[in-house]
Amino acid sequence: MSKDVAITPSSLRNLSEGDWIVEETIEYPTETGSKITGVGSAQYVSPNNKYRGHTSNLIWEGTEENAPIILLPGVGAVVEKITFVDAPIGILITKLKRGLGTGKMAVRDCYFDQCDIAFQAGRETAEHSNDNVLLERVTADNARSLLVLKNAQAMGFSVRDCLVRGDYTGDIIDVFAGGCVYVDNLKIIKGECVLRLRSRKDAGGSNNIGSSNGLYTLRNIKLDQWADTCKIVQMDEHYPVNIDVTNVQAPSKKWVDSIEEGNPQLMYEIRGSAVLTVTGSDLYSHCIAWHDKKRKGDDDIPNILLNRCRFNKDNILEVLSKDKSSGRCYFTTLHCTDRKGNPIPDTSGYIDA
Repeated sequence: MSKDVAITPSSLRNLSEGDWIVEETIEYPTETGSKITGVGSAQYVSPNNKYRGHTSNLIWEGTEENAPIILLPGVGAVVEKITFVDAPIGILITKLKRGLGTGKMAVRDCYFDQCDIAFQAGRETAEHSNDNVLLERVTADNARSLLVLKNAQAMGFSVRDCLVRGDYTGDIIDVFAGGCVYVDNLKIIKGECVLRLRSRKDAGGSNNIGSSNGLYTLRNIKLDQWADTCKIVQMDEHYPVNIDVTNVQAPSKKWVDSIEEGNPQLMYEIRGSAVLTVTGSDLYSHCIAWHDKKRKGDDDIPNILLNRCRFNKDNILEVLSKDKSSGRCYFTTLHCTDRKGNPIPDTSGYIDA
């Protein structure tokens, strides 16, 4: 039954089951150790439906754009067993002033149903630190993004055992600023891109991603057969970052069909002095593109290392999409095989688009 009682930080410490209407953002004080706990989380099912279970649902009915259901400006919060419904943003951590930072928190066993963004760190690049955040066993159903990083000090984010699905899904991890993101065991039913690094223009023109925070690790990524040709990595700007990808399972049919139709799809697109390492993953023809960065001195060129990957052809160089690339890169392959497990000779050298 829908509840008309106003939701407060105090009542969210132990939220009972049912539908709780939220018309304005629930803003927590700047403090340590906040607790937000419900009875259970799952896909939202309306009352009197036979599939209705015992869930604690925060349903957004506000009118403000880009507003979160919950705003957390403090540290050490735990959010568990809550379903967030129909919000522009489910949870936002943000801190403009110096002093007590934000983060050091965990979001576990939560369900984001029809939220545009499930979890966002920061509203602008210049914010104080938002770091050490864990998203564990979180489902984003028909969300544009599971995780959005907006401030340059958004550091140390872990995404574990999560599920993303829905036709509306776009960039699952959308990085405008910040970095050091670790993803392990992510299943994708629908999506356009797993990791997207936005341009400086998108982030407000500042130096938002660099060598001090540019470490991105993706492990055990499963693309469902309904995920089509979801891109794994897209860089919109030249950044000196390290991207480490291990065990991406991408069903062959959609990728092979696009190749046979003369429209092969990219899996990885990197720029500048980025280093991309792909290990133990599926690769297809013309699925990697690169763009070097022209300078007065030496050019910044991407480095691409493929280790123990599986390829749909017997010529590993065919993974390179020269027609969608520019400049040159340094390319290395070790211990790769074709689809039947036959070894492909190791190779290394400079490649020109």
